[in-house]
Amino acid sequence: MIRGLDKRTSGDLVRLVIFMVTTAMATGVLIITIGNLSFGATKEYAAEFVDVTGVNKGDDIRIAGVKVGSVEDIEILAADRALLTFKVAEDTVVDDATHATIRYRNLLGQRYISLTQQGSGGDRLDEGGKIPVDRTTPALDLTVLFNGFKPLFQALSPDD
Repeated sequence: MIRGLDKRTSGDLVRLVIFMVTTAMATGVLIITIGNLSFGATKEYAAEFVDVTGVNKGDDIRIAGVKVGSVEDIEILAADRALLTFKVAEDTVVDDATHATIRYRNLLGQRYISLTQQGSGGDRLDEGGKIPVDRTTPALDLTVLFNGFKPLFQALSPDD
């Protein structure tokens, strides 16, 4: 029993402390689960793209829809090239057959990078290795797609 408190008050205090500790632990598990946080070792790689519009630092790197890493940096190499640096979990296989594609994550236009295997696996890339531009695909540019319909819309009249 805690000194200076009666039996009922000390029992209430113990139950309150147990409740607070349990709630804090449950909140921590919830944050880790919802945030898809990982605390393991990572490896850094890069991928060269012709267009990284809409990709931001911190965006997900996914394999089969599962987050395995995040975008660390985006660097402009030339007028038509960008180097995207990313980190993935240490056990993630990135090799000569890995293909990187920018995909839409939601209707707001947020993006993520999808890593897939195209063909049989080759040699693993060393940490810091680069996926060349011929094995990357930029996201579908909806502006270009809709502008492709412009001649069709101009040819139509309201009576049609």
